[in-house]
Amino acid sequence: MSTYYAYRVFLNKAPQINLFDNRSKEEHYLNIFTQLEENHRAQFTDYGAELFIYFHKRINDKIIICHLAKKQEYEKPLAEADHIERTTDIKYPFVHLVFHIKRQIVLIEKNTTAFQQIETVQNKVEKYLNIGLAQASITASLGEISDNREFWSKVSKFDMVEDIEFDYKPPNFFGGANEADRIVKEVHEETNFRKFKIFLENKFEGLKFNKENFGDHIKRLASGAGNFIVHGVIDGIKQVAKNITTIVSKPINDIEMENEESLETTFEEIDKLNEDENS
Repeated sequence: MSTYYAYRVFLNKAPQINLFDNRSKEEHYLNIFTQLEENHRAQFTDYGAELFIYFHKRINDKIIICHLAKKQEYEKPLAEADHIERTTDIKYPFVHLVFHIKRQIVLIEKNTTAFQQIETVQNKVEKYLNIGLAQASITASLGEISDNREFWSKVSKFDMVEDIEFDYKPPNFFGGANEADRIVKEVHEETNFRKFKIFLENKFEGLKFNKENFGDHIKRLASGAGNFIVHGVIDGIKQVAKNITTIVSKPINDIEMENEESLETTFEEIDKLNEDENS
């Protein structure tokens, strides 16, 4: 049994006109996987580490499974006739990556024998995507997907909310039609921001922070569109609620045994997690 963590892929294209390439950022993103499937693997470095992305298999025209591996040297003792000889060998520990290209979601397997921290894999995947998109002046980032209900459950216990910070990524092409989506889209059209931050604070009387007023913002950010953090007080003790501590995860017994129907169901559940009117 492996645990897979869910991230939203965000793409931001610089507002410059390339007379020789009028493809959309969606087409450039798709082309990364087309090239990977044709070449079978891609190699890159990050902080001196040699890394490899292998195309493993295609489930359908939207879902593909890849391997992210790193080159790792290690000492291996060999038994000679009269002594033990230490020799250097190489291994390639890896994790599974499951991309849903249309929904712009990637599931990252947690495997500490390959990568100690899930954030490390997140950063490596971002690096790979940014290398593939660089010539088109597109940048990619992965946003943690969380369940907004867990957030509201914790915040409801706060006696007072002292401050709120919303950190938005640019609008993505996966959609969104609530008030928060419209605000972010309008600001992006006016400014072409890479990062849009809202900070509210009242440590004396507390903020009027509730689901009715901020529900749309939390739903958007929890869907992978950025990060949020709320500082408050419970029984005189400082408390923090934030999305990056509650990333949505899915247990998968054996990824090789998953079929199109089961994976589509998993991705749909994640994609619509924060859309429910009652959430």
